[in-house]
Amino acid sequence: MPKVAYSEAERERIRNELVSVALELMARQGIQHTTVEQIYRAVGISRSFFYTFFPTKEDIIVESLYLQQPRILEYARSLMADPELSWREAVRRFLHSCCYGEQHGIAVLTVEEQQLIFRRLSPESYAAFREKQAHLKVVMKTKNVTYNWHDAETSVLEGVIARGDRRQGKAILLAWQRGCKMDGWDQCFDFDKWMQAFRDCGLDPAFYASRQRPMDEIFPWDHIGCGTRKEHLKREWERSREAAITPDCMHQCAGCGASALLKGGKCHV
Repeated sequence: MPKVAYSEAERERIRNELVSVALELMARQGIQHTTVEQIYRAVGISRSFFYTFFPTKEDIIVESLYLQQPRILEYARSLMADPELSWREAVRRFLHSCCYGEQHGIAVLTVEEQQLIFRRLSPESYAAFREKQAHLKVVMKTKNVTYNWHDAETSVLEGVIARGDRRQGKAILLAWQRGCKMDGWDQCFDFDKWMQAFRDCGLDPAFYASRQRPMDEIFPWDHIGCGTRKEHLKREWERSREAAITPDCMHQCAGCGASALLKGGKCHV
């Protein structure tokens, strides 16, 4: 089947429709019971096309936050002001509404800001992300909601090093020689020095942190035998994109392979 080329206007229409459908589903059945498959099927597009708009389920939840935040606060205030409810019952009802859906149309309770690694190092995307971050700080500026975020530049460096290989050793040493020490303290952290050290060593940070990696790529840590099978990690990655929950292994084996580490253990894969 030939690929269809969509104009920017058509893509924007599809994006808005995805958000609208997601809001409707989450309001009716809650975040936990709303899946990526339900959303893209309702709009009539493929799974892969959906991911060109929202890389994960959490991304579409963040988008929904912009539309729902005033409604959430209004509903929370109405519960707390109800003389028939204790504060404990008001909180319980609010949490249940947000997570599992009720007729109030409340779709989102809290959002842990998704600072997605593969977006961060594109100048255009990074600028857009910082704009979204600033917007969230404004809309969440209320005594009823606490907004916590993780510094994006620290996250970038963490992503680069976490996915790095032995070639990064020279860059890390060079950054240290240039004064990059005690970086866990904001006042000591110099993001530009770190990025320059990578460039001076002929390394592109975006190669490590920004690109989408194929499933068959060999990762720097693949030679380490931790017991968990790579096939399991691939499955978990797919599940994470849809915010699917893996059951506790005390109740159901997920087939990770770790049981083989036990004396006499046997993996259930």
